[in-house]
Amino acid sequence: MSKMQFTGAAAHMYRKTFWLLYSMEKVMAFHFGRSSSFVDGDIACPIPDVPEATSAGFNWFLPQIRFSRLLSRAYTSLYSVGVSSNPSSYYLGVVEQLRAELEQWRISLPDTGFRPGGSIRPQAMLQRQSRSLALMFHYFYHSLMLTLCRTTLWAAPGSGDAEALARAERRKHQALFSARAVLELTAVIDVEPYTQVCVLAGIPITALFVLFDMVIQDGGVRTHETQTNLALLDMAAGHFSRIEYASGGTLPGSLIAEFAHVARDYINGKPRDGLPIETETRADPADDPLTTLPPEQAVSLASVDQATTTANWSFMPQPEAMPTLDNGLQMTGEYGVGTDVMDLFNYFVPDLDPMFYDGAGAWKDSSTSTWG
Repeated sequence: MSKMQFTGAAAHMYRKTFWLLYSMEKVMAFHFGRSSSFVDGDIACPIPDVPEATSAGFNWFLPQIRFSRLLSRAYTSLYSVGVSSNPSSYYLGVVEQLRAELEQWRISLPDTGFRPGGSIRPQAMLQRQSRSLALMFHYFYHSLMLTLCRTTLWAAPGSGDAEALARAERRKHQALFSARAVLELTAVIDVEPYTQVCVLAGIPITALFVLFDMVIQDGGVRTHETQTNLALLDMAAGHFSRIEYASGGTLPGSLIAEFAHVARDYINGKPRDGLPIETETRADPADDPLTTLPPEQAVSLASVDQATTTANWSFMPQPEAMPTLDNGLQMTGEYGVGTDVMDLFNYFVPDLDPMFYDGAGAWKDSSTSTWG
């Protein structure tokens, strides 16, 4: 199409279509762990002025392209095969530069609900289209921030001098802030076919795993922050249950919701203020006269008409026969033990999948937690 020599309105439409496809492809390729089909150095198409791409007084066309270019640079500079053997100092330098550019991009957005961390939240926007657009920009920002923070912790986990420890602590707090922001905004996600998969499920899954990991790695210390994190995990559980309901059970989002239950059970099983957990001692029912039937009320199996009762018997397996997890949750139904939650929505979770980044094993053992 580049050889067609379009002019006038046709050229404008061609340029607009190209950059829309470029933005969509860059976002989807990065969030699905695929290399992009567009080579930035081979692009000579000018960016057109698109006044119709305006919502609530904000023209989103150019900011979306700028963010897509930032994603492209992040992939080629951090996750391409050609840089997999570079030392940790290289990754730390690139991450800091990308973080500075990401912050500049954030500040360039208007503080009318579109700017992440701004004074107006997307929930306050009345128009549905503007709210969905603001949600997309918030998720894009926090998703890339989570990726950069995890890359920093993976390349330099904070073992060594005081500066490295302080840097790792700052990245943990930034990752915690972004993960919380993502899960808080799940309440305004439109569970509809037109919502992008990365916004609908991919980015919330990443934030849920990050927050879940932090809750567990904190050792079960009960603080106000822990209770807030558990509440946000419950909000995410409700969102994924909405996905399962909207899909008629095709997408088992309730499997993701189980992580919130596991985290809460883990915290509730920890002692308070160093005191041991009080366990309730139940008396033997045989010793309780209120639970012992008198002889005249005993039922004789011989007196039961089996021909009329077997049709009402339940042949479902008893709870004792079902596999259970350590936390007591019963795994029943089609999606039991062995379901790959990472691929539940055909979406990868960066740094939680040890096969994603080439050379990642040289940074840190993938079997250990990023936050440990």
